[in-house]
Amino acid sequence: MRRLILVFLSVWTVFLYAETSVMDIFIGTDKVGWYEMKTIKKDSFIEITENSKMSLTVYGNTMNVSAHSFSLYDKDWNMIKFLSGVESEQLSFFANGFIKDGKLIVKSDIAQGYNEDVFDIKDKVLLFNIESASKDFFKKDIYQYNPLTRRLEKVKIESKEKQKIKIKDKEFDAELYIFSSESGKWSVFFDKQGSILKSVSSEGITMVKTDSVKDISAPIDILNWFFISSVGNFKDIAKADNAKYIIEGLKEDTISNYRQIQRGDTIEVRRAPVFVPEKLSEMDTFYLKSGSLIKTAVKEIVKKQEKDSLKILQNAMNYVNKKLKKGIYSGLLTSEDIMKNGYGDCTEHAQVFATIARELGFNADIVSGIVHSKDGFYYHAWNRVIYKNKIYTIDATFNQFDADVSHIQLSEGFPPMKVLIASLSGKVSVRRIE
Repeated sequence: MRRLILVFLSVWTVFLYAETSVMDIFIGTDKVGWYEMKTIKKDSFIEITENSKMSLTVYGNTMNVSAHSFSLYDKDWNMIKFLSGVESEQLSFFANGFIKDGKLIVKSDIAQGYNEDVFDIKDKVLLFNIESASKDFFKKDIYQYNPLTRRLEKVKIESKEKQKIKIKDKEFDAELYIFSSESGKWSVFFDKQGSILKSVSSEGITMVKTDSVKDISAPIDILNWFFISSVGNFKDIAKADNAKYIIEGLKEDTISNYRQIQRGDTIEVRRAPVFVPEKLSEMDTFYLKSGSLIKTAVKEIVKKQEKDSLKILQNAMNYVNKKLKKGIYSGLLTSEDIMKNGYGDCTEHAQVFATIARELGFNADIVSGIVHSKDGFYYHAWNRVIYKNKIYTIDATFNQFDADVSHIQLSEGFPPMKVLIASLSGKVSVRRIE
């Protein structure tokens, strides 16, 4: 942000060269916030200031998430630096990225921990935010920094095609670009001038160009978007050895794994694994850091049992289930900080269990998907452990050492590369068939 005096002195320049664009943010058909970008081109530099706000309701509590960023490029769109911050009632994140001696250096403060990452950017073009560039920018090979995984990801153009789209009953001739990276896909519609009219992420978040910033009047309940109604008999689901389901909207996904068999829109989940995978998913060890509280927990769990026995693994699950109070949490923390807070939802339970299991020497990871609970299916996270050439499905939140067959896995790894809003926001049902 410019200091007030600099803003005052350069106000005439801003009027001459500033371009402002505003977009509404939607999940499904519900507006959840807004995004505003101001671009200033002067003195051979391109300055981009971005601000956004999303308002959601979780368990009756309003959660406001605000993001602010500044990125600076030269006239040829070579990045010089960026600053980014995200804040909510439970989450604070800050990143400072800059170029030095042909390297991108990113200093970040996330999950209450400081990091410094260095990337070789020779022959790489960096973009801070895909909404900030015109269509001409994508004639180059583009890379983006992912703050959650702390990786540099290549942005690929998968396809281009011309389409007509409607925005507020006005029709536009647009060119659709499909972009992809490790984190997902975006469908981006450009107008004839190369400016973005609309973008749709694989997570189901839509941004649409509008004329002015307008706050939403009533935040949507985000948990409604993580709910799928269930059809069929689920009375015996906790004890069943297998279950077959028909899931609308997942026909093109491949979700077969060590205990799931998918054929089209039908999936069978078996309690007994079909096979043992050669390896588990990749985990960002930053979020699984051990500390004094984790080490103390390990001592309590082990007691007189052998360190690598299954009984120890069961003790670890019981410990996490009892130690963490059940409550919704919207931020990112390390396992040590989750232990300090003493509460969390399924993600925090799975995260702490994975950290403790690894501290005990077990090969453990985190997976996510949906699980049946009372009236339907909800987003959920749980664990897998490979031990003596066997794989165990463990749910510390529900205290299930052999997780029931309503656990349908859609993603793996932590942080999850696939966010599940897109899969769950279609209001489809999961039907159990005999």
